[in-house]
Amino acid sequence: MKKFLVENWKYFIFLPIIVALVVGLYFSLPKSNDSKEIYITASDIEAKVGDLISVNYSVSDKNAVCSLLVLDEDIAVVDDNKLLAVSEGKTKLIIEASMNNKTTSKTIDVVVSDKEEEIPNSNIDENETPLDSSEIKVVCLGNEIDYLHFLLGEFKVITINCNSAVEVSTYDSSLIIEKIEGIANTYKISSNSSGLFQIIIKSQDATKILKVFVNN
Repeated sequence: MKKFLVENWKYFIFLPIIVALVVGLYFSLPKSNDSKEIYITASDIEAKVGDLISVNYSVSDKNAVCSLLVLDEDIAVVDDNKLLAVSEGKTKLIIEASMNNKTTSKTIDVVVSDKEEEIPNSNIDENETPLDSSEIKVVCLGNEIDYLHFLLGEFKVITINCNSAVEVSTYDSSLIIEKIEGIANTYKISSNSSGLFQIIIKSQDATKILKVFVNN
């Protein structure tokens, strides 16, 4: 044994040094994201009926998968981080983030108030003069509407009430407008994709923009 220790003493000196280096290297390595907590930062939302706004929020880990859910879609609807204010009222928006089998969420208030006077769409030629759109009424299922909301794969039927002839068009190729023959100023509205679209309704003296929101 004495001979063994004499012959191998140098290994016993370097062994603690090697162990210390291994332990130090282990603790200096970046820690796995598995132990990382996820935090969401977001503020309450206030909007007017008809507003389309971006939902501003931030997540501590940019690789987290996020989803948004509005509790009352009669008040507002959300798609691809965009929120459309549908009608006056108050609801909740839930923002959920998931990463490495960890999930967290944050709930914020959404308050929608009466709409203000509608601003003409920027796509309309500035040389044109969109007059008071109150001359044009859009009806769906017996109710006058200022927006249209339906799911992808569904359709809605609208009737336009106006004292003069109207022209109905859209700048969005995904939105399909089909005139229903035999019924005056009545159209079937459907879409090939989800998102926010606009229908431009023009009469001789007025222009009305009908917002269309299509959810998946």
